[in-house]
Amino acid sequence: MTNIFFKFLILVLLSGTVQAQVLSWGKPEEVGMSLERLSKIDEVVQQAIERKEVPGAVVLVGRRGRLVYRQAFRNRILMPVSDQM
Repeated sequence: MTNIFFKFLILVLLSGTVQAQVLSWGKPEEVGMSLERLSKIDEVVQQAIERKEVPGAVVLVGRRGRLVYRQAFRNRILMPVSDQM
């Protein structure tokens, strides 16, 4: 599941269909999303870090012009020196 998530994310980023937009902060329920379901992102990213697939990540989730989730996990790099997100 983690590999699929990261492949999808990379595909979206490379597709060029995402347009820059200033997002305001909102609550997940205001845009039809579940905070409980968004919290599952933490588990998926932590598992990827534990499997050493990534040293860390920063995840932003936006919908309908609102930013509803932002979280930084662990490190940006591990070598030559560890650097936190």
